[in-house]
Amino acid sequence: MSGVPMEAVAAAYGLGEPVGPAVYAARGELGRIWRLDTRRGSWAVKEALAAAAVDDGGGWREA
Repeated sequence: MSGVPMEAVAAAYGLGEPVGPAVYAARGELGRIWRLDTRRGSWAVKEALAAAAVDDGGGWREA
């Protein structure tokens, strides 16, 4: 996911333990979307939110 560790994204948003690599799913006016499969299910993760999840500045993780 553009250099963002999927384990950190899954942990930051409480998605569960990843069971495979993130897979590019789509690109639209909202940016790139990745599918992240975890033990709790499959999730659509926007690339910008994934970056915010591991950003020490907070960002969307706090919201």
